[in-house]
Amino acid sequence: MESALGWINLGLSEISGIRNSSMTLSFDKNDNLYVAYADGSEMSKATVMRYDGKIWDTLGEKGFTKGFVLNLSLVCDKNNIPYIAFYDSADYGKTTVMRYIENKWQTVGEKGISLGRTVSSSITIDTNSNIYVAYGDQSYSNRAIVKKFNGTIWETVGGRPVSDNGAYNISIAANKNNTLYIAYGEYEPGCKTSRAILKKFDGSDWEIIGSTDLCECYINDISLAFDTNNNPYLAYSDGLFEEKITVLKFNKIQKEVLGMRGFTSGKAYYISLAIDKNDTVYVAYSDLSNNKKAAVMKYNEKDWEIVCDGSMSECEVRYTSIAIDSKGKVYIAYINCSDLKKLKCIK
Repeated sequence: MESALGWINLGLSEISGIRNSSMTLSFDKNDNLYVAYADGSEMSKATVMRYDGKIWDTLGEKGFTKGFVLNLSLVCDKNNIPYIAFYDSADYGKTTVMRYIENKWQTVGEKGISLGRTVSSSITIDTNSNIYVAYGDQSYSNRAIVKKFNGTIWETVGGRPVSDNGAYNISIAANKNNTLYIAYGEYEPGCKTSRAILKKFDGSDWEIIGSTDLCECYINDISLAFDTNNNPYLAYSDGLFEEKITVLKFNKIQKEVLGMRGFTSGKAYYISLAIDKNDTVYVAYSDLSNNKKAAVMKYNEKDWEIVCDGSMSECEVRYTSIAIDSKGKVYIAYINCSDLKKLKCIK
């Protein structure tokens, strides 16, 4: 939260031993904040905690998964039920989905919904409570696959892989009109470069949005979000601009660069994008030009301005995740790489 007093620590700093894995934030409809992470004190199995504005509660048991987890993705449905998707080491690295219901964590459908080991996982739920999961499947040469839960089993959306080649840093989301979008980096066969891709599902097949050359160089991170008019935005590290951040806005006619390409002062990793109720766009990231400390910037309709220049974090951070509640308060969580890799959540 921006104020004259700066950022407020929400008291998660006692959680230590975080595995070198993704960590993610999400809000439910009542503005309760959830964080999911690989818990180093529980052999890097998943733990999910909820913040009601005053205290943090652990949902179910700490380390409730059977094996260690990677690539955690978290979302809450309209009934405030949290879901997570993750690389499941207990099932040969396939993607598994679980939800917290009736005071316990339950597997959604069968465990290990992918055919092979997965390289990325991302989950979203539309306003009709349809659950979608995207991942890169090694059994399909790491091509991106999207599956929907039909109440009994997981079905492949579109009947085929989404990407033409190997995909990574996959981000899937549905807008308020329940149009499903997926963003990812895609490797070019025989090349050392990759490109950022954005597609939407038209009801029968996956349609590419904008041109296919969003960036003809290596992409490190990709994050997807929507404004109140359902326009998709894409933030990524732009290999053509020294791996600094570029943010694109897409509408029915064209794509627009917000501000300028590569607007950060230096390379940016662990990029997380969020848009508030007034369509103000925020990005959080690890700032390599400032000793990899956490940084937050927002777009003021003309240019990007600094919300936090790293003063909130004492040292190098990883896996920054930003989320905004219905009142417009901004929250960020990250793994503090010194001090036993502690997790911090601040607003």
